[in-house]
Amino acid sequence: MRPGKRIGLLTSGGDCAGLNAALRAAVYRAVEGYGWSVIGIHKGTTGLLSRPVECETLDISRFDGGLLRRAGTILGTTNKGDPFAYPLPDGRSIDRSGEIVEGLRLLEIEGLIGIGGDGSLRILRRLAQQARLPLIGIPKTIDNDLCVTDHCPGYGSAAKYVACAFMGDKEDNRALQGVKINVCMGRNAGFLAAASVLARQYPKDGPHLVYLPEVPFDIDMFLGHLDDALTEYGRAQIAVSEGINKEGNANVPDDAKPTYWSQEFASWVEAEPGWELLAPLPFATVCFRRRPAGEVSEEELDRVNEAILDEVNRSGRIFLSHTRLNDRFTLRVCVGNPRQTMEHVRDCWALLQQAADKVGR
Repeated sequence: MRPGKRIGLLTSGGDCAGLNAALRAAVYRAVEGYGWSVIGIHKGTTGLLSRPVECETLDISRFDGGLLRRAGTILGTTNKGDPFAYPLPDGRSIDRSGEIVEGLRLLEIEGLIGIGGDGSLRILRRLAQQARLPLIGIPKTIDNDLCVTDHCPGYGSAAKYVACAFMGDKEDNRALQGVKINVCMGRNAGFLAAASVLARQYPKDGPHLVYLPEVPFDIDMFLGHLDDALTEYGRAQIAVSEGINKEGNANVPDDAKPTYWSQEFASWVEAEPGWELLAPLPFATVCFRRRPAGEVSEEELDRVNEAILDEVNRSGRIFLSHTRLNDRFTLRVCVGNPRQTMEHVRDCWALLQQAADKVGR
């Protein structure tokens, strides 16, 4: 690119430490090194859907010394809304990539720098090809799951955070004893869970067990390990990657998905009419959704499911939390006792049914 060029710069995907430093480096090099102007695009690709496009001109004065130590990103970001399959409120998906390409052209830029993980850069690559724009990708990841990438923003800071969190939590486990399972992010890579051991100071410090998605997970094996830990330490602090599964990611073809442990829970219950068992989340969470008969208002839906929650939690045997998903109520059963997983899930299901019957739904 010759002097006087105009380029775009954006961040996409989840935020992490180091993004502002990467933005600063790109702007300094472009402005002082090449004499280019830099347009910062707000909210990732979402900003390119707005008219006018959400953006600002970036110059060196925008980056003070404190910005290097500030996490997140001054440009904002997005981690949802694939422009090639953009979700609509009615549940449909449409292709809005053409609008983003038009947004890039409206900015009159001659190149694009995108900071993101594997999913974000894959999308940006397709968009840049469609717009016929040169693209430079700056990788970032907290999971450390990018191929041929030794160092990039994200993982180092996240690993330190995980290690410090386990260092504090181990004292809680030492005092209260029992079994404590902490789930770490990392559906496809176990580096964050592995980082939990970095702050160990003494031989009996936790985590005492660490499970990674790369290695096959078996419940009987896990319970054997747990028995050994309880015998040796009298307690167990456990680090688990969210993506632990039966096969181990290292043994799963690229075009296939592993069998997550939570899918076992889904096989232990049978949804009756009026209930829907949602696709299980990684690790130990199963989602149920109550579908009241007939058309009901949003207020009535809230009232019914709040009543179900109150009835179940009043038993004192389990505790349920809830969230709204596609305007329907979702019950999440979080299994915390690894010795009673099957019985616990069935118990939760029975209580849900009883509570729903009692409140008349």
